[in-house]
Amino acid sequence: MDKKNLIKFSSSELVISRDEAIEILKYFFGNFKLNSGDLTDDDIAFAQALLVEAIDLSNGMMIAEAVFRSKANFSGTIKRLATTVAKQSTRLWWKNEQKKANQEIVIYDSIRNTIAMNFKSIWTMRVQGA
Repeated sequence: MDKKNLIKFSSSELVISRDEAIEILKYFFGNFKLNSGDLTDDDIAFAQALLVEAIDLSNGMMIAEAVFRSKANFSGTIKRLATTVAKQSTRLWWKNEQKKANQEIVIYDSIRNTIAMNFKSIWTMRVQGA
């Protein structure tokens, strides 16, 4: 799970706003010193790709009936965004069989933590202007 394996979204494929991208990035990386006006389309695509990856890997974990059973306690905003992205997505985005759009989206803590750990340095460099 690294940046080269994340889905690459073009500007026309983005289904989240700048403000929603900030919420997603805070969900994975905590607070940082950028606001929505500072985000580029690449930043928004990165946030959307992280959320899609988290949904997809969590769905794969459920399909495999993995040992990790505790659901992440994520905010109403992130839950709403995850559901919106899942509903507006194309089936080509998903590696694992996608659940029906009306079913609850789950992101496991273990998945979120792994994604955050794997991409923290990339996001930290972006925030620092590197």
